Amino acid sequence: MSEFLGDAKVFAIEFSSRQDLKQRSGPLQIWLGGKKIGTLDDTSVYSLVLAQLESIVSKNMDFYSEKTDIFGVYDLIKNGEIDDAGKYFLSLGDSFDDFSVVAFCSGAEVIFIWELLSEHFFEHDNYPEGLQTSAVPIKAFSAVLNEFREIKNFL
Repeated sequence: MSEFLGDAKVFAIEFSSRQDLKQRSGPLQIWLGGKKIGTLDDTSVYSLVLAQLESIVSKNMDFYSEKTDIFGVYDLIKNGEIDDAGKYFLSLGDSFDDFSVVAFCSGAEVIFIWELLSEHFFEHDNYPEGLQTSAVPIKAFSAVLNEFREIKNFL
């Protein structure tokens, strides 16, 4: 049975057990708006995932607003049409290799845009096709990361 930090309908980190967090790496996935990214069938380095997620807060996208075409933003980033576009891509480790994920801050939210790659290694039954998006309040996002960091440091 796995454990969650946060609310899967908003933002959560799922991992196999607190005992496993004593290790350097292990199964881990994140949840955004009720949809998972990653797989518990592979492992990721916990400190890498935490560092990548924490780095999002410094990646502001000033021109983005709720009226901006979110799919157009993804295309601009993916095609390198935004200065320093690579900084918006998340590389969360092996558990997440089946997904293309970009993230940035806008106002008081962390915006995630992702898709399951057409050529993926693991099975992701009934996963929605195409681009997915989620806007996570920075307060909720930071609270989950703080809890994850505290648990990891305590162990």
